[in-house]
Amino acid sequence: WLKPRYLFPPSNFETTEGLDCGMAMPVVPVLGRRGAAVSARRPGATLAVTFVLAAAVGTMINWGSAFPDSLAFALVTGQPSQDFAAIRATKIARAAEVETKERPPADDQLWKDGGSDARPFKEGQARRDIRGTVSWARREFNEEAVRLKPYVEPLLEKQLSIKEITFALNRMGHKLRPLLFRPPHGLPIFNEKSVNAMLKRVKNEHGVRLHKFARPDNLPPFAPGARYPWKMVKSGTHYAEVPPLAPWTPGAKAEEAAPAEEPAPEEPEPEADE
Repeated sequence: WLKPRYLFPPSNFETTEGLDCGMAMPVVPVLGRRGAAVSARRPGATLAVTFVLAAAVGTMINWGSAFPDSLAFALVTGQPSQDFAAIRATKIARAAEVETKERPPADDQLWKDGGSDARPFKEGQARRDIRGTVSWARREFNEEAVRLKPYVEPLLEKQLSIKEITFALNRMGHKLRPLLFRPPHGLPIFNEKSVNAMLKRVKNEHGVRLHKFARPDNLPPFAPGARYPWKMVKSGTHYAEVPPLAPWTPGAKAEEAAPAEEPAPEEPEPEADE
C-alpha cells in the first residue's frame, strides 16, 4: 500500500519484454480504486438510476395535470391541501357510528358466560396458588391466623399477655391442632414466637392488628392508671379508669375527723323522805 500509483502508465509500459507471445499490450489508463467513477465501474447502475429518475418526473407531471391545485399547494407549503370541512364531516359520521353500536352486556350476563373461576387459564396462575412457593406458604399462614381468630379475641378482651395467651392455647391444643397449617410433631403446640406472629397477621374489625392489644408482661390486667399501650387505651374496653374523688380541703377534713362533744347526762334528783 506504500507503492505510488501512477495516473498514467510509464513510457516503457507499451512494450513487454520477456514474454513469449511477442505482442504489445494496449495502453489502458489505470486509476486507483477510490478514484474510479461509478460509471466506469458499473455502467448498468447508472442506467438504472436514470430510469428511476425519469419515472419519478413522469409521475409528478401526471399528478400535476390531475390535481393542479393540490400540487401547487404542496409545492408552496410543503404539505398537501386539507379540506377541513370534509374532515369535520368524517369525524361527525364516525361519532354517529359509535353511538349506534350495541351496548355491552350486563354484569350478570358476563358472570354467567365467564363462569366463577377468575383464573381459568394455567398460564395466569398466581404464585400464591403454586404449591411450594414462598407466596403460597405466606397465604397458608394468613388463613391459619384467620381460623384461630375466634379463639384469640376472647383472651385479648381479658387483657392477657403473650405468655398467658400461649398457655391458654396450649391447654386446648388438641382442639386447635387440626386448624394449624403445619402443626408440630410434639408438645408444646404453641410458643410465644408463633403466637406473636399469628397475632400480627390478623386484624380486628377496625383494621388494627391484634398483637397491639396484648398486655405487656410488666403490667397487671385492668390496673387503674397503668401505662398501657396506646391502642389498648384508645379502644376503650382495655383500660380501667380511675374513679372520681370527692373535693377535699384540709380544714373540712380536720373538722370531720374530730367528733363533737356530747352533753353529760343529768343526774336524777333524790326523792324527799315522807
